[in-house]
Amino acid sequence: HIDLRPSENLVDYDFKITGQEGTLFVIEAVSKNLFKTVYTKKNIWVEKKGAAFTEVKTEFYSPEGLMKIQENSGVIEITAGNWRPTRVVMRNLVKNRHTVIDITGWKINDRIETRKLSKSNLGEF
Repeated sequence: HIDLRPSENLVDYDFKITGQEGTLFVIEAVSKNLFKTVYTKKNIWVEKKGAAFTEVKTEFYSPEGLMKIQENSGVIEITAGNWRPTRVVMRNLVKNRHTVIDITGWKINDRIETRKLSKSNLGEF
């Protein structure tokens, strides 16, 4: 979503498994450097699907320890071992707003012409 910094990545956090809820593992991600991340902490629920783990829910916390954003995802297996979301719901708990993204189709290993990967052609997708 809009407030995630482009440079934010996995190495910006320390991770540890903090629990299990049924078939879901709960992972806590704590920021190593607040100048590189937007959120000080994330709680991430993941589910093992075959050899893969899929993200089901994420809570994003402010430096004050308040949960600001909650993300929920529904996933399906589109080809053997390839799990992708069908719906992503982002809830901004501070502004009382939400965004829903419904994904109606996926293509894996679909060839895209190089010229289409330009800024001027993004509207074609």
